[in-house]
This record gives sequence, structure tokens and C-alpha cells, in this order.
Amino acid sequence: MNILILNHHHIGDAICATSLVLGIRARWPDAHIAMFVRNKSICDLFPPGVIDQYHFYPSSKWQVPRLMRELCTPKLDLLVCTTELSHTWFVTALTWYSGARQIVAEDTIRYAPSRTIRVPFRYELHKFDSNREIGRAIDVELSADRPLVYVDPAAVEQSLAMLPAPGEDDWDQQRIAIAPGCHSLPHKAWPPERFAALVDQLLDAGWGRPVLFGSPQEVGLGQAIMAQLKSPHRERCLSVVGKLSLAQCSAALSRCQLLVSNDSGLAHMASGLSVPVVAMFGPTAARRCGPYRADAIVDRQLSCAPCYPQRHHGCGNPVCMTELPVAAVTSAIERVRNQSATITTAPKAAAAS
Repeated sequence: MNILILNHHHIGDAICATSLVLGIRARWPDAHIAMFVRNKSICDLFPPGVIDQYHFYPSSKWQVPRLMRELCTPKLDLLVCTTELSHTWFVTALTWYSGARQIVAEDTIRYAPSRTIRVPFRYELHKFDSNREIGRAIDVELSADRPLVYVDPAAVEQSLAMLPAPGEDDWDQQRIAIAPGCHSLPHKAWPPERFAALVDQLLDAGWGRPVLFGSPQEVGLGQAIMAQLKSPHRERCLSVVGKLSLAQCSAALSRCQLLVSNDSGLAHMASGLSVPVVAMFGPTAARRCGPYRADAIVDRQLSCAPCYPQRHHGCGNPVCMTELPVAAVTSAIERVRNQSATITTAPKAAAAS
């Protein structure tokens, strides 16, 4: 059995597919399973041994023909597309070129190979749930009822060098992760000055130690936010932006009590790690591509939002994000903190009674 899983999108899309991938491995334990992903760091999201071979997004269009041959050799028994058929020309072309005995994907084009199982596309359905429908179409049960993120034990030790274990101070016991970046689509990002104002409020309220997370491409953003902090307690804010690999990031994030984030891969990662998430949304639809079962979604609820299906790169004036007030985010954080405290203390109270 030769299986190829096409998951060439970003971190969030890969995380939404983890339970499906684990279910496919459980369904065909002896199969050769390959996966097409965007870059090598995404491989760290899956436990060792689940995927036999990874293929990566080509660096130039001239590499596409060779990549197509590699993906389809030997002949595929099953091609699983964890994205809709028309999302990119590459997905559409691969379904026709592959010669796979069976193809399963979300149905968004008029014509597809006759051997394709066309799963109805519903934009109102979360991507994790649409992957569940893809699994059911090929008799695969998801391994869990939510996305999962693998945490490498070695990465845990490595991340401790950058993000030490909490100290004895009360404010250091609660780590609030802040993910200000959105490198792939910057119009989805809350302005850095608002993130700085948010961190100042968290510090002044003594709600915990804010920790900035981000990729190497977002180092400048992290530095800009740190430079704008005005709180007398600003030295309590830590930044690990650009200092952690994806595996180390998941390990460090798992030791935080809350994440505040744009629509980004880190929001999905926190959700997969069962870390409460407060996420800001505007151009994109949280019901489709937000963190699964997010604890709080903050948006302005404008009539023009979400505009992502019609305007992939935004409208040029994303007031849905730039004018989202800090007070709305702090209110959401307080609600989630109070809810988490209630959930944490409830078992103890029951035991005491």
C-alpha cells in the first residue's frame, strides 16, 4: 500500500491534519506513507515513525516536473488531499497526473478524475472537521477529537535554556505567551503598538509574565514591541522570537498557561497542546481556519469580514485588525483566566467536600 498525503500549506493546516494522519497510519500500519509539506520544520509536528518519507515544496517552478515524478513513484494506491481540489494549480495538476488508484479531497472543481472521492466542501465547517469527513470517506477514524501536536522530549530540555522554569514569584507562575506575528499574510496581524500596550497592561495588572514567541522572520517585530514597552515592570517580559525551532517552540508553549495570538500557526499549536487561546480575527473566518475550539475569538464583527475568500491578500485597509481595541483583548484574557481558574480549582473543591 503506497499512500501520499498532500498537506503543503502552513503550520495551522498541518496541525489540523495531525489526527487524520495518525488515523491513516492506524488504518494501514504496514503502508508506505509519504507526505508533501511546505518545509522541513513541519515534520516536527508528527511523532517519529508515522511518516515514512517527506517531500518538500519546490524552491523554483523548474523543479515541479521532477517533484511530480517523485511524488507518484511508485504508483500511488491512495492520494489524500487535506485541502480543496482547486486551492492551487499544483493540487489540481497532481490529482490528474498522479494516476493514483483512489483520490480523496474536498470537492471544489467541476471536473476531477473519475476515481476521486469528492467530499462536499463547506466553508462554515472547521478544517479539522472537514478532515474528519475526508477520513470517513476512506473508512479512517481520527485518532483524537481535536488536533494534536507532538512534543519532542529532547526539545523540552533545549527550550528550558531559552525559557526557564517558573520561579517562586506569583507573577512568574503564570506564563502568558504572546504571538504578534503573521508572516505569511501580514494584513491578518494586530498592530505592534497594540501588542505593546497589551503587554504593558498585563504587566501592570500583575497577571503573569508575558513571553513573546515568533519565527526568525519576525525578530524585528519582537524587538519593536519590546522597545515600545512603558510599564515599570517591563523587564519581566521575555522574548524568544527567532530563538526556537518549531519543536522547541511547541515544548516552550506547552509550559504556558495562555496564548494571545493573531490568526497564525502558533494559535493552532497552542490549541493542539490544550493551552487556552485568545485569538484576534478579521480577514479570515475563525469558524473555518481558527484554532479548534478556541477559548475566545476577538473580532469587530464587521459586515465586510471575513473577506479572505474574495480577497486573499486583503482589502488594503484592514480596519478589522488595526482598529481592534486593546480593551476587547484584555477583557477576553480576563474571561479565559477566570474560566481556567474555575476549571482548575473545581476538582479540589469536590475532593474537599
